[in-house]
Amino acid sequence: MKKEIVAGTLCLFTLWLSGCGSTPPKPATEARAADATQLSPAQLLQQAMAAPSPMRERMMLDAAERYAETGETEQARFVIQQLTPMLSFMTTAEQSRLAQLGLQIELQRGQPEDALFWADHLSQLPLNQGSLGEQSALLRKLAEVYTLTDQHLAAARILSRLAGLEDLDSLAPLAQRIWQQLNAVPAASLEQALAEEADTTSEWYGWLELAMGQKQA
Repeated sequence: MKKEIVAGTLCLFTLWLSGCGSTPPKPATEARAADATQLSPAQLLQQAMAAPSPMRERMMLDAAERYAETGETEQARFVIQQLTPMLSFMTTAEQSRLAQLGLQIELQRGQPEDALFWADHLSQLPLNQGSLGEQSALLRKLAEVYTLTDQHLAAARILSRLAGLEDLDSLAPLAQRIWQQLNAVPAASLEQALAEEADTTSEWYGWLELAMGQKQA
């Protein structure tokens, strides 16, 4: 049912974008054969309507990314909203692409509270994909969202992961930021985080112990 709703809403949107109300959608076989790199985002969405799932969702995701690349933020956001109910049906790589795009769009709109949904989803996915630079950039965005939304414990944890990827010159400023975030976490939350942390030998556990000791001093 959700997929039918997505397709129906998408149809209305693409008609509005491209003025193609009198043009029937191309067959799925033709959509698959088309060179997608030559299509505009609106054309790609139109072809997505005729494509079977999961190809439809992949084409929609491609279109959303192209809208974002050309600065058409609201169009990109609309497509992202249509894809969100399909999130759990996507591959991990597709979920990561969609979540990173959603995060980027909401930060550009100055809406960190809306970006928080995508940050939380990304935090549940493997974050060790891509180059070290790409991993660092993603962790910095996550830390930014958690900081802006006063999610101090989550921000500190992301920053501690970032510290493992950075060079020595960056460690001192990062350590200061981690400490600032942990100082803002209530003692009860620190105690719970310590109890839930399985790896008592991790650097993150050490940070939690240090912060808890400071609270108890």
